[in-house]
Amino acid sequence: MKISEKVKELSEEIKNTKKYKAYKETKEAFQNDENAKSLLERFQRVKGEVAIWEEQGFEGLRDKRKEEEKLSREVLKNKTIQDYMKARTEYEKIVEELAVAISTEIDFPIKMPEKKSCCGRR
Repeated sequence: MKISEKVKELSEEIKNTKKYKAYKETKEAFQNDENAKSLLERFQRVKGEVAIWEEQGFEGLRDKRKEEEKLSREVLKNKTIQDYMKARTEYEKIVEELAVAISTEIDFPIKMPEKKSCCGRR
């Protein structure tokens, strides 16, 4: 059997897991929720602005941080976003564990990068 066939077979097995199915369902729910998408986009934009303002020493940083904190609280309260992020994190763990297992088996170790959440929490 070719490697590409094994990859396809393994991919199908992964798609049959509960974690993959939860990820797909919550991703679709998130993509269909315009309010959740808009909220997360605003939060990410403001978070990026805060980083730039901190680096450049712009005036008004305190107000910008308050805006970021307010949006962060809204993101953390939004069930659609939280369900999606939780399912995505759980699915990422499966993929990372698989990558590490394969790399170990072929004697080509890899180290997965450290992750941060969307809201600056771990």
